[in-house]
Amino acid sequence: MGATLTVGTAQGELPLLGHAMRLRNDPLNFLGSLKDAGDLVRIKLGPQTAYVLCHPDLVQQVLLDERTFDKQGPLWDKLRKFTGDGIGTCPFDRHRRQRRIVQPAFHQRHMRHYSEIMIEEAALVTDSWSDGQTIDILDEMYDITTRVMARTLASTHGGMTATTEVCRAMDVVMAGTYQRATSPLRVLERLPTPGNRRFEDAGKRINAAVDAIIRTYREAAAADQPDQADQLDPADAEGQDWQDILSVMMDGRDDSGHGLTDTELRDQIIILATAGMETTASAISWTFGLLARHPEIERQLHEEVDAVLAGRPATWDDLPKLRLTERVVKEALRLYPPGWLFTRSTTRDTELAGHPLPAGTTIFYSPYILHRRPDLFAEPDRFDPDRWLEDRARDIPRGAYIPFGTGGRKCIGDMFAMIEAPLTVSSIAARWQLVATTANHRPPPPQLALNPRSMPLRLRARQPAH
Repeated sequence: MGATLTVGTAQGELPLLGHAMRLRNDPLNFLGSLKDAGDLVRIKLGPQTAYVLCHPDLVQQVLLDERTFDKQGPLWDKLRKFTGDGIGTCPFDRHRRQRRIVQPAFHQRHMRHYSEIMIEEAALVTDSWSDGQTIDILDEMYDITTRVMARTLASTHGGMTATTEVCRAMDVVMAGTYQRATSPLRVLERLPTPGNRRFEDAGKRINAAVDAIIRTYREAAAADQPDQADQLDPADAEGQDWQDILSVMMDGRDDSGHGLTDTELRDQIIILATAGMETTASAISWTFGLLARHPEIERQLHEEVDAVLAGRPATWDDLPKLRLTERVVKEALRLYPPGWLFTRSTTRDTELAGHPLPAGTTIFYSPYILHRRPDLFAEPDRFDPDRWLEDRARDIPRGAYIPFGTGGRKCIGDMFAMIEAPLTVSSIAARWQLVATTANHRPPPPQLALNPRSMPLRLRARQPAH
């Protein structure tokens, strides 16, 4: 953007606590106010000094230099306690190896098969809906994305039941992790409160369920191939008909020919299940909430799905024709990115915006705040899917839109999500209109994913226009 980057300090610091309570209790408003203080803003979390990136150039600099700005900091440290060092949470020195092994499971050649599962599970849930019924859209979308993740991640050898248990328990972990990461008093998380007990119990259930999945898969693999010592390298997997993501990961090998250990497999399953269920359910829920409050855009979307689908569920082959549906989802992700706050930590002495940062400095960045800067997006609070039309989208600065991150640590499931969300939205819109029952959205609660607090919508059956 060419502008001189500025450094500032956040106002409203409290004795001993710093800005921790504002970040904990009202994070969106607090972070949104920081851009007025500078492009790199100093905050205090208890006795610790941290910095918030408020400019896309700084975010790009950090995300594209993984060695200097590693995936560390309070959010990752707390989340890693339960997710382990999976591909979404591991430090830089372990990421390249894991990416090589896990990436083939998300290759485009598998996506058509995954899309069939997405369509089936969306239909299974929505077939139970009735005209005039009021639903909580987030609960319904959780149901769909949990079933999709269970079937695509570990669908054989009883894995689907155990994976569903992981997804359900992770909801408790995700809600509690943000509170722990932003607490200025670490002793609070060790108290035997009901919330802390639920948090610890959820972690134990997750580990037990995932360990059972891996054990069963290992036993099945040994029984099926007792004499085969070597598995296919991911590079040789072209054309193979994999059953699920876990099968691909178990057969994967790194550059030295080694596969993932049981602990590494457990970490992958937990982080993939969490991301695949939580983020997509949130994105679809916000999409329908926004459509319910923008009837003209909703009408245009209904026209598109009627023309393309004529009342039937969407398929893989329909995706290129559902252009408006894709733009609607992209715009919902801009306004309400599920991953809204992240941290990095400097591994060496460095600088940002000309300001020196010692090794071990915690850095925050927020896609939510970046996506709502008026100098990056015209009328940033307006729901405007047509800003993603090609002639308009080219005016959006590089690095301004990062719902899936960027660089070498970009979300490995971004293609998966951008197939599941449009397929689900269009399939539902072909049969149902979702009508708002309240005047406004309630502000989302502060937790790791930017989910709606509650979003009741009334179902209205519809027929395709001819």
